[in-house]
Amino acid sequence: MSGVAVDNLENNPDPTEVKGMMPRNLARPPRPIARPAALASMRPRRLQWSRRPRPLSPSGRPLYVRPNGARPVTRHAVCCTIEGCSEPASYKIAARWSDGSFAELKTYGFACSEHLGPVFREAERRQQGYRPSPNESIEELAIYRYEAGKRDRQLQRLWGLEDNYRT
Repeated sequence: MSGVAVDNLENNPDPTEVKGMMPRNLARPPRPIARPAALASMRPRRLQWSRRPRPLSPSGRPLYVRPNGARPVTRHAVCCTIEGCSEPASYKIAARWSDGSFAELKTYGFACSEHLGPVFREAERRQQGYRPSPNESIEELAIYRYEAGKRDRQLQRLWGLEDNYRT
């Protein structure tokens, strides 16, 4: 065993003899990582999303922010589109629209119970003036029961009301 150790020493050159290397006794010792005095006494904290400053709503209250950073959908009352009417909308007048790869409801107006007729007639007038491009398709106007927070696919179509208001 001692022969192996001697053999290893003979085969491994002394670092001082290798060109470009500094002798071990002249090499600088590694420095410890310096921390500012203010940070030396602090313990690392567990990061939490709630420690970030929260955005404020227009009323000055903190908004709830989800951990992934997504903001919640703002909820506001949708009113009738007739000028001067502040009643909440009960109906959505819209038509299915598609460009071949994407489809959605194209909204022409919102109506309260009292103004459904005038809003529907205005929507018909506006739709007749619209000329879709060659790759677009737009279906006939429809009346949907409007419910805040529901997606277009979840809205109930009211076929009977449409027949009453079509010209």
